[in-house]
Amino acid sequence: MKKSLLICTVILSVMAMVICGCGSTKQAEKSTEETYADKDFMKDLAAGLEARWSVEEPEQYTEGDDASKEYYTEMVNAEYEKVTPYLDKKFKDSTLQQKAINYINMIKQQKEALKYLQVNYDKYEKLWYEAYDERTKLIVDFVDNYGLTVSDKYKSTLDDFKTNAQEVEDKEIKDSEVNAILSNMNFKKDKNSSYDWKNYNAIVKNTSSIDFDSFVADVNLLDKDGVIVESTTVYVNSWKQGAKTKFTFSTDKNFDKISVEKAEWSEMQE
Repeated sequence: MKKSLLICTVILSVMAMVICGCGSTKQAEKSTEETYADKDFMKDLAAGLEARWSVEEPEQYTEGDDASKEYYTEMVNAEYEKVTPYLDKKFKDSTLQQKAINYINMIKQQKEALKYLQVNYDKYEKLWYEAYDERTKLIVDFVDNYGLTVSDKYKSTLDDFKTNAQEVEDKEIKDSEVNAILSNMNFKKDKNSSYDWKNYNAIVKNTSSIDFDSFVADVNLLDKDGVIVESTTVYVNSWKQGAKTKFTFSTDKNFDKISVEKAEWSEMQE
């Protein structure tokens, strides 16, 4: 009898250990699942945006004064505090994680930009609006693909971001088209050039989706070491899609390479 009782006790103990082990395993699995930050990031991103947008704008301020810096700093910090912990969190979706990191880095860039608001406005403006444009694109991506939502009070603000994101994407497409034009701008020396003064021409087709009201490109003439010998510009007005035009510049300098750097342009208005 005692032997049977002992055997039963052992069996029950083993079963209890197995049950506890299974429970611990399930709890560990549950704990592992809960370490992913995907959903929490979306919640805190929404909270951060609303915290930023809720900062009260001063009744009177001028861009670059103390009041404006204090206002912008409070806005940026309100959002930054909500999302910065996610730099070190683990996401189930690695693509979302990279986008989250990029987004947080854009807020960091805006914090950095504010250091220059009162000392170097051009640098501030460049850093701030580069980050702003990238933030708007990411916010729209989060809305469209990851379920980001905000309360009704801020939906009009979110709509403004969607509009800006579309404008940014349109500009990026046009910039890419302009760069393609520049890469096809191959200058050749005019056979009728004099010995001292030489003319260079490039026949270029407008392959973009833009009707240019004006198009101005910067051209650098470089020596064999890549040093700029001379800088000049070439331009054309009223350059429509699909049309070819001739760009021309003249120089009396000796050089080894022509480098077309960048373009400034305006679009025809309907």
